[in-house]
Amino acid sequence: QCGVHTLTTSLRGLVVVEIILKSMKAPLHSGMWGGAIPDPVSILVNILASLVDFDGNIQLQSIGKPKEVDYSSLPVSKEEFAKQAGLLNSDLVKDDFFDRTWNRASFAINAIQASSEQLANNVICDRAYARIGIRISKNESATQVLRELKEKVRRELPNGIELEMRHQEPADAWSIDPYASKNRWAFKAAENALEKVFEHKLIYAGCGATIPFIGPFERAFGAPVLTLGVEDPYTLAHSENESLLLSDFYKCIESEILLFDELASQIKERSHA
Repeated sequence: QCGVHTLTTSLRGLVVVEIILKSMKAPLHSGMWGGAIPDPVSILVNILASLVDFDGNIQLQSIGKPKEVDYSSLPVSKEEFAKQAGLLNSDLVKDDFFDRTWNRASFAINAIQASSEQLANNVICDRAYARIGIRISKNESATQVLRELKEKVRRELPNGIELEMRHQEPADAWSIDPYASKNRWAFKAAENALEKVFEHKLIYAGCGATIPFIGPFERAFGAPVLTLGVEDPYTLAHSENESLLLSDFYKCIESEILLFDELASQIKERSHA
């Protein structure tokens, strides 16, 4: 929320695949040719529908069964969550919305294209394109999810349809315990710095987003990672008019200055211990 300073202690992983189906050289009149030739758009839609059910459950064996976490004590209602998301109806929000965004895998069709609303006509399109993203939890391996996803798309594909698949580097989920002894010194420094500026107790929270390099950084340097991103539900990340609250931005800058001083003190104490 705006004005509430938070450190992220978990991130979901991400698997992204682009699917392109081709069946002919150019679009054809749907009256002259419809029924006798395959429609790549219909085929693509059927493939996408096979990947997830109406409740959002991903139909892949590599998606693990999540251990439910109860976040009901957090002071955010379904109605407030829906308002922050800009939903037209709060009934669209599941009761366990924090568990679903922080602790479970989720499926999204990022883009789908054949013709366009402006060019739509009575034709059978020659090609169809979709970009899908699967956010994964600590229960899954990004490499295994990617492999099974591509295999399933190939199995669902009729003979004779040309298939092209492209994928991003798969990223596993990440999490950290801010109270573990090996991490506590760094998180304590962050608590001290942020609480001085924001003037209330620091909150630790999960996040459903993905930052692929955090896990490798943590392993490479053998040090805890502190995430100090300036964002709130109205930031509209990756959407139109993405923005940030300037008062939070300035407070974060001030906090980081104090954080470096706190870290220096912590490191000095640890070196003398």
